[in-house]
Amino acid sequence: MFGSAPVNPEAVAYHEAAHAVVAVKLGMVIESCTVIRTAKHFAHVTLETRYEPPATPHKPTPPEVTRVTNYARMAYAGHFAEKKKFGPSHAPGSEMDTADVEDYAADLYPEGDQRHTWKTGAIGASRQDVEAWWPAIEMLAQEILTLGDRTHADVLAVIARTGV
Repeated sequence: MFGSAPVNPEAVAYHEAAHAVVAVKLGMVIESCTVIRTAKHFAHVTLETRYEPPATPHKPTPPEVTRVTNYARMAYAGHFAEKKKFGPSHAPGSEMDTADVEDYAADLYPEGDQRHTWKTGAIGASRQDVEAWWPAIEMLAQEILTLGDRTHADVLAVIARTGV
């Protein structure tokens, strides 16, 4: 159990594998992909570079929009991987990721159509990422389940072996 909800280790592995594969494919460097119980998380992908909001909120430069969008794509990927593997009603670990994306959206745009359009685009891109990179996500999830923590080099090796 994690909190009051039962935790499916396989679902957690797929969720975190998706975060890790999408992060690496989008050019981020991960320190680790960990599936262990901590005070705050059951599992976690630690990025080498932490998220930083745009320098001027609500007036992002195009490179800032791309960078923040990539964080959103990575955040949503865990949700879509769980749904792909376990069905549409499954994705209990996505609340924190969704909250992160809401924060990213607020950093970029004030409430309204522009924010909604940005989130819709990030969601669509993340779905496509999971579909395109599914073989690597599956292989990494299995490695997480059997071998435990994975590193950036491990994720790169899985991507190379699957050819995605």
